[in-house]
Amino acid sequence: MKRKIFLVVSLVTILAALLVFGSGIFAINMSAENAVLERLETETKLVASLVNSREDFSKLEQYRSSRDLRITVIAEDGTVLFDTDTSEPLENHSEREEFIAAMKGQPKVVRRYSETFGCDMNYYAIKTALSDGENVVLRLAVRETLIKSYVTLSMPVFILLLLIVLALSFEAGNQIARKVSARFSDISASIQSVADGNYTPIKTSTRDAEMYSLIGSINDVNARISRHIQNAETQQKTLSTVLSAISQGIIALDSEKRIVFINKSALKLFGINDYTPNGEKHDLIFVVDNLDLYALISSHADENFAFDFRLDDKDLNILITKVEDETLRDEITTIIVISDVTSQKSVARQKSDFFQNASHELKTPVTVIRGLTEILLQKDNTDEFTKKKLTSIHDESLRLSSIISDMLKLSSLENTVSVREDEEDEKVDLVAAAHEIMAELSPRAEEKKLSVSITGKGWVNMLRSNALELLDNLCSNAINYNKESGKITIDVMQDDRNTILKVIDTGIGIEQQHIPRLCERFYRVDKSRSKKTGGTGLGLAIVKHICLRYGAHLDIDSTFGEGTCVTVTFPVSPSKSLPGQIDTPQM
Repeated sequence: MKRKIFLVVSLVTILAALLVFGSGIFAINMSAENAVLERLETETKLVASLVNSREDFSKLEQYRSSRDLRITVIAEDGTVLFDTDTSEPLENHSEREEFIAAMKGQPKVVRRYSETFGCDMNYYAIKTALSDGENVVLRLAVRETLIKSYVTLSMPVFILLLLIVLALSFEAGNQIARKVSARFSDISASIQSVADGNYTPIKTSTRDAEMYSLIGSINDVNARISRHIQNAETQQKTLSTVLSAISQGIIALDSEKRIVFINKSALKLFGINDYTPNGEKHDLIFVVDNLDLYALISSHADENFAFDFRLDDKDLNILITKVEDETLRDEITTIIVISDVTSQKSVARQKSDFFQNASHELKTPVTVIRGLTEILLQKDNTDEFTKKKLTSIHDESLRLSSIISDMLKLSSLENTVSVREDEEDEKVDLVAAAHEIMAELSPRAEEKKLSVSITGKGWVNMLRSNALELLDNLCSNAINYNKESGKITIDVMQDDRNTILKVIDTGIGIEQQHIPRLCERFYRVDKSRSKKTGGTGLGLAIVKHICLRYGAHLDIDSTFGEGTCVTVTFPVSPSKSLPGQIDTPQM
């Protein structure tokens, strides 16, 4: 840097000095030329004043010894009357440029090569009258070398000055290069200190206001960068500590499915005790070591996706999130969050087993109670009070039997979320299935004077029993919670990707705060009304698990006092889930 600055400054100074030197020489040459020519004109006029007759030509003899000055007297016809350079007759000068100009009364300096002198000469001639009335032209000429002699005389002085200037410029260039290089070294050291995390400001010991301001600005920027780096490092350490301590496994992948980040919990979940990347990015398979799980993650790495997977003796819930921020996608494209839900699954299985066992145990006594009440009600000698109580017991046993039946259905769905390999899906026409269900429910619909509209067309690949169960629960709710003389609309639509089923009623509607909990078991918005309608509180829970089974999306939209729209979106060609996998669309 120092050498480069020195060379640049020296080169600029040399060029400037040479330019000044050349300009000075040119100026001296022009000045000398003007001085000589002015002197030529003046001396020509002076000589003309001395010559009044031909006898006065002898006065000009004194100039014969001059090597730089030549005097010529020319008659009007161009004949040379006198010349200080030779006594020999000379050729006629009537065609000479300076003679013609003098005869016209417009004298001028003419520069031309002289054969006599063998060099360039400057000529100046004027017309003058002798005492006898004769007109002659008096011409003076000086050598061109006379002008150059002035330049030659001043050249040593200029060369000396040039050398002094060059010497001073080299020294100045060296000083400037040293100071600038020192400043750059200070700036570089300060910037390096920022990178090293030990910021040191640049010293501002200068009287130059501009330099002081510049250094101050650089110090300010460096200080801000240093603070940002320290804050970023602190945040990174904090984030790293949090991610390391969190119980969930977290993995960040790049576009090539290579690991950018993995925390200790993820390594522990996959049974890896020693993982040292050493600055390298390993492929995900290096950690996962399960082809089915690796295939699932790889196939859904570019989308938001969630699923359950059983790995060895652990139940894992895996959430894949696509990174949307374009500024990060060059480094990270996918974030995977892995939760060990083994204990939760175990509790859920125990609860489901208890639920199923209890339902089975209750089913037999409830059936016995219902059968006995039916026998007792058929006797003729039963009084009205007893008959009324028996009827109430019978109705409650029927309701309890319905609840137990739904509990068993729900338990079965929970235990077999994915379709079993031995179960064959059917191409179910949803419109035909809707007509079938509404035919069974028509007495209840007619009782409330409800109008029913079934429109559209579409089919899904699923067990027919599941399709009928789903429609039965949705249509039953549309009847139970509808208004007198209300309307039910069942609409089926299909495109290349989805089959959409909508069940719309004009009933009492649901307040927004209740909608997120509608699919919970036994959840009721209005318990007193639900008891009157005869629902079990398990219908939407069954619907939810059927949707989960086929990767469908369930959406409930309701306006209190106006009605409810339940939308189920089925993929046209749902694939059977891999073992251990549970599709979890948004509910």
